[in-house]
Amino acid sequence: MPDASSRTPSVLRRATAWLNDRPWLYLVAAWAVVLLVYGAVASTSPWTRGSLAGVLAGLTSAGVSLYRSHREARASGVSSSELARLDKRLKRGEVPDRPQDREAMRVLVAGRRRRMRDRRWVVPVFFVLLAGIGVASLRVVEPPYSVLGLLIWCGLAVFLVTENRRLRSRLDRMHRALTADPPGAPHD
Repeated sequence: MPDASSRTPSVLRRATAWLNDRPWLYLVAAWAVVLLVYGAVASTSPWTRGSLAGVLAGLTSAGVSLYRSHREARASGVSSSELARLDKRLKRGEVPDRPQDREAMRVLVAGRRRRMRDRRWVVPVFFVLLAGIGVASLRVVEPPYSVLGLLIWCGLAVFLVTENRRLRSRLDRMHRALTADPPGAPHD
């Protein structure tokens, strides 16, 4: 009968493997630590609290991105590193040659196109939020700063629309390329 010390490494390996399959848990732990520190520095300077709030926002954004990419990799049937490789090929417009890569790319492109189609309301809501923040800042903040803020928000909105169109055309091109005959297929 094996002793307890021989079972410990396998339990630790399984726990580590379980955590590595869910990397967002590391971010949740870091988020909790930063939140505890944020609560502990209630009487310190606003710069410290603002910096910690920025760290919390960054950790939250990283966690959401990590979760979405992990979910996308699982849906495509590839690992996270293979998803990153497929994403680079998508950005370059390269169609994969191997059948399993083509299928993974097809699933990836179909999922992203579906999400873009289902979330058409995001850009208009973003514009309404930007307009509301801009109008509110004109009434509260000094005029030069509020005008500068409005210009930055407008630049961000133009960037959002431009990137949205670029992504949509990239996905459409890749969809057309993937639905064409695969390389090496016999032509009639």
